[in-house]
Amino acid sequence: MDDVQEDNVVPQSNFTPRIVAGAVVLGLIFVVLGLSIRIANQPQESQEMHESDVVYLDDETFGEQAAFGIVLVDFYTDWCGPCQMMAPDVEKIAARFKGKAVVAKVNGDFSPRLVNQFRIVAYPILVLLKDGQEVFRVEGLQSEWELALLLDTFINQ
Repeated sequence: MDDVQEDNVVPQSNFTPRIVAGAVVLGLIFVVLGLSIRIANQPQESQEMHESDVVYLDDETFGEQAAFGIVLVDFYTDWCGPCQMMAPDVEKIAARFKGKAVVAKVNGDFSPRLVNQFRIVAYPILVLLKDGQEVFRVEGLQSEWELALLLDTFINQ
């Protein structure tokens, strides 16, 4: 058994790096194609965009709008990725709950007094107010379903 011949050894193939490189390129092609399709299917502002039901507030306008009723305040910034991802759902919720609750957005970069008042340390943060008093707070990306559940809970109390 000590006389094992090495003549029958099959040489290793260099196909693995080529396969991996091909898969990476193919993946990139699919990503670019997917983004192109998404961009092409976005509504044109002049044709399909509607007036927003979201109320935009700042340090000066916040007090009068948030003093009465149920107000859901979305603290966001323009540079926050999760904030941008959540924005369409906030718009849908504002339209859905129009007349029952106010859905407001506060840009933290332009409202330092409100950021301090509500102790905002990350974005997005949603604060639910009832007659001007904070009754609930949630941090991070929320779905349309979660936002609807939150508002329904406090509207139906």
